[in-house]
Order: sequence, then structure tokens, then C-alpha cells
Amino acid sequence: MTKEQLENRLYERMSAENEAFLADLRVKPVDEIISHAYEIACRDNLLMLFEDETSLSERQLAVLTEFEHPLSQLYTDWLSRDTDEMDAFRDSIACCADDILRKRVEEKYRDPAQPIYPNTRSEAVVRGEVFEWMASRDRTLTCAGAFEKGATNAYNDGKLSAFLKEWTNTYGKGRCMFVLVCTMAQRGAKDSEKEHAGAVIVGHCVISILKELSKTAPAWYNTEKVRGSMLL
Repeated sequence: MTKEQLENRLYERMSAENEAFLADLRVKPVDEIISHAYEIACRDNLLMLFEDETSLSERQLAVLTEFEHPLSQLYTDWLSRDTDEMDAFRDSIACCADDILRKRVEEKYRDPAQPIYPNTRSEAVVRGEVFEWMASRDRTLTCAGAFEKGATNAYNDGKLSAFLKEWTNTYGKGRCMFVLVCTMAQRGAKDSEKEHAGAVIVGHCVISILKELSKTAPAWYNTEKVRGSMLL
């Protein structure tokens, strides 16, 4: 028999075996049916693996067809093996909780009124606030990317005020102030090495925005502290 024929034959036999197993359970008391819930799920999963072409060789398939009840044999073998199923469950539980926490924190830091997370990554780990650190950092990087992408064009087009309003409304004035201070420091370092037109334009743009924002800079603002929280 070919590999495909062996697979089809094995699948048909196991399907019939499973139907007989389920039919027998249906007449049992509810409590007994519930006690077989895990077995039902495992048998379904094992059978599902044979719905399409398997990675088994012809010899492996042939030896499985020798069993009178191949599906029962596979289930019994599964129970006898030392698997890491419980570890997988534990990981899944942790991932589920982390996904929810991450989404909530990301939503929190999308609020323009939310200040930059003030602690370093190391401090966040100790405090159990890594998601907060990551969300705040990512939001700041997105804010910086929006500035780099739009500020120079807005300056050249005479639309700096409109850009500033939209930018600060989206990311918050505190976060924008931090990005501007960092941008000035970076541009200053580059200009000291080699001036170029782009850096000059951005420099003028930053200064203009800082003048407009300085009146409303948040009292908590501490550039060095927050910059450290982004990096460490």
C-alpha cells in the first residue's frame, strides 16, 4: 500500500473507533461523561492530526494499522509519556494575563494627559511595571518619529503652528517637550561635527516649538531623569 492509502485507511479506522467510543459515552450518566472530557479532547486532537498528510513514514503507518484499536493505543501511549503539557498551560495562563495587562497599559499611555513613565527599566522590573516602561518608551519613540517626519515640512510650508497643535494634542505637551529637548541635544552634537541644512532647519523648528510650549511645560518635567528611563 502507498503512504496515502495507509493514511486513509488508518484515518477511517480511527474515525469509526472514535464514533463508537462517543456513542457508548452518550448513554452514560452525565458525571461519567464529564469524567471522560479530557480523553474526548485528546482523541479528537489525535484524530485531527490524521486528517491531512502526516509526517509519518510508511513503516510507521503500517505498524499503527496492526493495532485493533489504534486511536485507543495512541491515547494510552500519550498518557504514559512525561510531557510538558502543564508547563504549556502555565505559560498560556501567564501570556493571557500579560496580553490583557499590556493592552491596558498601552491604552493608558495613548492618553495625551499621561506623563512619561519616570523610572528606568531596572527600576520598573523591581516595581513590576515593565509594561508601563515599555508602553511609555514606545509612545515617546512614536512621538519622536512623528516630529522627525512632519516638523521640517511644516516649518518650510509655514504651517508650524498647525503641526504643533496637532502633535501636542496627540502626544501631550510633556512628552513633546521631552522629545524636543532630546532632539536639540542630538542635533547640537551633530552640528558641532558638521553643520548641514537639515540640522539647521530642525534646530530652528525646535526652538520655535519650545518657545510656544515653555509656558505650559509640566512641573514634573526632568529631562535627565526621563531620558535615563528610556535607555536603562
